[in-house]
Amino acid sequence: MDEEDRRAARSRFVAQLNELRSRAGAPSLPMLEKLSERARQQGHQRRVLAKSTTHDILAGRRAQVPEWPWVMSFVLTCQEAAEMNGLDPAALGSVHDWLARWSVARGEAPDPSPGLGGHPATLSGGHHPATPPAGRQGAAPPPGPESAPQPEPPAYLERYGRTGVRLLRHARAGSAEACFQLGIITLLDGPPDAAGEWLRRAVAAGHGNAALLLAREDRAALAAELACQYGREYAAYGERKAYLAQFYYRLAAEHGHEEARDLLAALTARLGAPAAAEPVRRGAYELPLAAPVDESSDPVGLPDWVVRMYLKDLDGTGQE
Repeated sequence: MDEEDRRAARSRFVAQLNELRSRAGAPSLPMLEKLSERARQQGHQRRVLAKSTTHDILAGRRAQVPEWPWVMSFVLTCQEAAEMNGLDPAALGSVHDWLARWSVARGEAPDPSPGLGGHPATLSGGHHPATPPAGRQGAAPPPGPESAPQPEPPAYLERYGRTGVRLLRHARAGSAEACFQLGIITLLDGPPDAAGEWLRRAVAAGHGNAALLLAREDRAALAAELACQYGREYAAYGERKAYLAQFYYRLAAEHGHEEARDLLAALTARLGAPAAAEPVRRGAYELPLAAPVDESSDPVGLPDWVVRMYLKDLDGTGQE
């Protein structure tokens, strides 16, 4: 795609975004900011739609296609505004649809027809966006529940212990965070296609960073970094979640993450197994795990800024 084609694709996508807002009842920019901020305060992983940023994007003043976390937040917030205005949010298109349109705008997937140019008849259905090429994993629309993998709990119990079964239970209940963590786990220790499927499910469930991880070629190395950070997060809860901290530290350490190895050794020693700490430092990870104490709560997510520290903007512009 040459520069002229990129500008045209970006302009079409901006027109689609403006039409989306219009069909949601034309919520004001302050209203969009307020709704997105409220959703974030309620625990949803959604980008706050700052008025100035949204104005610049919708006015076509940005040189790049907006990044996916902003687009997803804009779509979900417009759907919420439509519902408040007595309109059908489903008529605005799903997150799946908009992920595919975003991929078209970035030149990662072909535009299947003129119908994706922002004409009203296509935002809610009409021509379904094309599935992006398989080689660009981050651009593929997430599968619906009917096509998503349905692994059996015994297989996850055998491979990942109680942690795997617990996450599987939450993921099947629709938890975006559980799907994201299963994506990280299976990137480091899983069947070849499982990680992509779980991360696509996380995108579909509204996880703002899953699409960024999918699109990275170095996602296995990044998964090790994130696993180490999850270990730190769970370790902060003390003995209640120490077994989860050990689980994530071990995953990262087995992929050569030296900090995770040292943290695993230190945690193992603190938990009353100092004799096992030294072998851990030498790379032997057959160690006694802490007994599970708290398995009832939802999966703990990392702060968004921690994840974004590793998953830089896809276009490298750093735009907000």
